[in-house]
Amino acid sequence: MRPMNCAAVVVAAVLGCAAVARGGDLIQKRDGSFTPSIKGESPSAADYEASTWQVLDATIDEIRTTLTAGGKAVPQTLKASDSADIWLEPRDYPSQWKEASDLSAAGNNKRAADLYRAIGAAAQVHPVVRQKALLFAARAVWNSGDTVGADAAYDALLKTFPTSYYTRSVWKDRWQMWMDGGNEEKAKAAIDQLLKLPGVTEADQLEARLALNTIAFRKAVAAKDVPGIQKALDEYKAIAQLTQGKKEMASVSALARIGQANCLLALGKTGEARAIFEDLAERGTENAVLAAAWNGLGECWYKDNNPKGWAEARRCFLRTSLMYDEGTPGDVVAKALYFAGDCFFRLQDSEAWRDNAKKELQSCISRFPKSPWADQSRKLWNSIPK
Repeated sequence: MRPMNCAAVVVAAVLGCAAVARGGDLIQKRDGSFTPSIKGESPSAADYEASTWQVLDATIDEIRTTLTAGGKAVPQTLKASDSADIWLEPRDYPSQWKEASDLSAAGNNKRAADLYRAIGAAAQVHPVVRQKALLFAARAVWNSGDTVGADAAYDALLKTFPTSYYTRSVWKDRWQMWMDGGNEEKAKAAIDQLLKLPGVTEADQLEARLALNTIAFRKAVAAKDVPGIQKALDEYKAIAQLTQGKKEMASVSALARIGQANCLLALGKTGEARAIFEDLAERGTENAVLAAAWNGLGECWYKDNNPKGWAEARRCFLRTSLMYDEGTPGDVVAKALYFAGDCFFRLQDSEAWRDNAKKELQSCISRFPKSPWADQSRKLWNSIPK
């Protein structure tokens, strides 16, 4: 379920403790690069010190900044839709930020949400930090499994900041939250809200198109609708073709290929599906892509329906849950946990098989209680002999 871009915030919080002189802010573009440019993947203290940008405020339409030139602060505006995130100078984050981040990482989501809400309510805090704090409060509630409470928390952000820079994130989070929970109608409603926003980008549109096709694919699989699965396959191919070679859409392109492979698997073309999953497992860079690829390989092995296949499948599913959890949609992680437990149950190849199976199933149930995979885990749990 963990939807957060926590790494950026943790880095900012830690750097904030070490910073000596006041530095500037950075803007991350949609292609992953930064303004001003940085040497590594994440900004260092030196990057902040070298920047002369100062972000004053940000809305869904624009980011208002000043740029120091010739000893003077020159007003600037940037289109919000051109940026992927805002990395504020570390000292703009209050001391409670690191505590909230640590609590969230430790699974104490209720306390983390309370701290983030307090930061969001503090008028003296930078307005962008306040917006991000309310976003992270909602995500912490979501991570606790309380989707109703998370929905209310997202509404609280939009009520406090009606034109928040993070409005796009709100609706993207909501559609993923409801897809994770199997509520496809609410997921579609959230996608519709995103597409109504001003300044919707081509990347947003294609990401939404990918999500809508995933919903259609799931319905086709549930109904055993072969033409529907084929239609979903064609749509995934079209999205992959439209996004191919575009750096800012690399994730959408990779997930469209994952979708193709899932369709092929559903159509019984396991060999073709396996080839795509293997390619993405080897070349993927984002956790969400790697997790989906290893889950796909796990399903390919699982379909062999023999001990060797179940052993290989277990290895794949455990890899997803142990290595690619952070930033991966909850539905993907929940699926890995369920199938890992199922494989332990089928193999029974050690004295600890019951404990191992129950550990994976319980993790699925406790972390993703509203997921369809939690329902499957409960059924399997009840069938394990004591």
